Amino acid sequence: MNLSCIDLSHINQIVEIGGEELLSELITMFKEVTDERLLTAQHQLDEKEYLELGKTIHALKSGVGNLGAFEMVQAANQLELTCKGDSPDKAKEEFDVLKGHYSKALNALTYIKNNKQSQSS
Repeated sequence: MNLSCIDLSHINQIVEIGGEELLSELITMFKEVTDERLLTAQHQLDEKEYLELGKTIHALKSGVGNLGAFEMVQAANQLELTCKGDSPDKAKEEFDVLKGHYSKALNALTYIKNNKQSQSS
């Protein structure tokens, strides 16, 4: 499993602070919140509500960054800037890039979660 899309120092800090249970809870919340925000963002993109899309993407970034998914944070930053700028026509392409990074991050975090749980059993 390629974990390069996750800064593992963030994962280790979470485990040090709250143990594997906290990590598991945060990963579960990450998936739930991100799925919800991406659905909202998709609707905003479809409706060409670029300012609202930018706000949704901005709200997404902190939770993503807390788990060390910095490729996703970078893609979200770019999309947010595009939504605020004068060329929102790039938003769909950048949203697709963001979703690709989310898929990679979710796969890596799920692997980490399952691996940590099996180590503690």
